Amino acid sequence: MDGIRSWAFSTCAAAIACGLFQLLLPRTGMRKVLNATVSVFFLCCLFSPVFLSFPRMDFSLEQDRLQQEIELRSKQLETVVQDAGEALAEEKIRQEIQQVFHELGIEGGKIYIKIHEAGDGRISISECKVQLPQTYAPRHDEIQKALLQRLGERILLEYDVKSEE
Repeated sequence: MDGIRSWAFSTCAAAIACGLFQLLLPRTGMRKVLNATVSVFFLCCLFSPVFLSFPRMDFSLEQDRLQQEIELRSKQLETVVQDAGEALAEEKIRQEIQQVFHELGIEGGKIYIKIHEAGDGRISISECKVQLPQTYAPRHDEIQKALLQRLGERILLEYDVKSEE
């Protein structure tokens, strides 16, 4: 846009200069030659963008900024999706454990689950621990077997004496 503005300004300045020069020309035989010279000069100023090529519009800085913005938002979206996936997986595991507890008639258990990204969009359970009241300790093998059958993974079972009080 600045290139067009400067071209328009230089064309107007050339037109004014040519007009003033023609006013100052003496009335002699050289006037026709000088008029032709002034006309050629003005035409050169007028068509200079064609002869010298139009100034390039450089959008590379804007494109770089937009590309960085796109990459930043893409990473933010990826993080949100990953967090949502981890939360969904954690909730699904929690529901499965609670379903096993319901089937076995167990109440009052606390479930601790830690999930992290394992790469390539996969998630991994780094820790899954269930804390039950001490009264369920004699049923440890039964609970462990039911959880293993439902989840396919061994779950750490702990028994808390305080939760009975």
